[in-house]
Amino acid sequence: TYGGLGAFDGGGKPKRGKKPLLIAAGVAVVLAAAGVGAWQSGAFRGPVLDQKSVQDGVQTVLHEAFGESDVRDVHCPEGQPAKTGTTFECTVTVAGQPKKVAIRVLNDQPQFEVGAPKQG
Repeated sequence: TYGGLGAFDGGGKPKRGKKPLLIAAGVAVVLAAAGVGAWQSGAFRGPVLDQKSVQDGVQTVLHEAFGESDVRDVHCPEGQPAKTGTTFECTVTVAGQPKKVAIRVLNDQPQFEVGAPKQG
């Protein structure tokens, strides 16, 4: 028997499940997490100063240019941009006293200027 017009529900759009939407949301979360991870690792920052080289340089300059014979525990922050004009501070112990030293990047070689130690 024939049910007449509209007996079969074939005129509307087929219903979609939530599965494709959940998969897309999951992919977006994974991509966002990967982007944050890359940003934190420095992938988008450009060249950075080598922390150990800066620390060694600070110790040498304090000894040779400022005549400080007892320089220990030099610590400079990690990931500083090797970009002209960048400034930051390192902490050091000079003759048993905590001090701070200002650093300024002079060019992209990278060469940097070490300021006189100040009370930390």
